[in-house]
Amino acid sequence: MKIINQFTKKKNILLLISLFLANFYGCCPCYLEQTFTNSDKVRNEISALFPKATGDYVSQQQAIDNTSRAIDNAISENSSRNGCKTIGKIWSKVKNPELSGLYDRFLSQWKADGHLSSVFIDARKQQINKVLDELDGSEKIIKEKKQKCN
Repeated sequence: MKIINQFTKKKNILLLISLFLANFYGCCPCYLEQTFTNSDKVRNEISALFPKATGDYVSQQQAIDNTSRAIDNAISENSSRNGCKTIGKIWSKVKNPELSGLYDRFLSQWKADGHLSSVFIDARKQQINKVLDELDGSEKIIKEKKQKCN
């Protein structure tokens, strides 16, 4: 009987430790302050790129590359963290490998036409900003969860 009680105590202690660890890591798995910095940088880069789309695509290649790099860095940073599938899905609405993100389609249209109308640019800008707002909202929820963990 004594052996069974010791086994039960050890099992309960292990269970409590595992619940603590699951709660701690499950509570705030993917929040980093850098995430907000990246989404702000992406928003700024895209906002600076939009007005240039009325001009020639080829002449804006450096600005396009800088914006694409900022988005890729934000996506890469997110994918290196566990538990951030929601944020990853939101980023894929902006840019993804299948070239079906809003930013990808914006670039494809710009490249195909050489330049874009301000009406098209404004519409795409609203769509991308809506997704970035969704991203900011998800990040704020994660930040709140992290604060609850502390």
